[in-house]
Amino acid sequence: MNNTKKVTLLIGSPKGESSTSAVLGHYILKKLKEKSFQTDVLHIHSQLKTQNKREQLLNKIENTDLIVLTFPLYVDTLPAPVIKHLN
Repeated sequence: MNNTKKVTLLIGSPKGESSTSAVLGHYILKKLKEKSFQTDVLHIHSQLKTQNKREQLLNKIENTDLIVLTFPLYVDTLPAPVIKHLN
């Protein structure tokens, strides 16, 4: 039996890997890897483009133990793709 905990980083910034959201999220994943977590990363904005990718996102979320959501805050609101995903 595998007791490895799974964590998925959901990046809500449309800027991609160079965004502060991605950098902070990867830092958290690095620390969790040191604690033997299995990690995965998904970009919300790209996962909402097709039905297949949306299903992939939902399957990933269903099969994870911990979700880390990183996103920028625009004038006291979340980016539109993040809001869409949370609905």
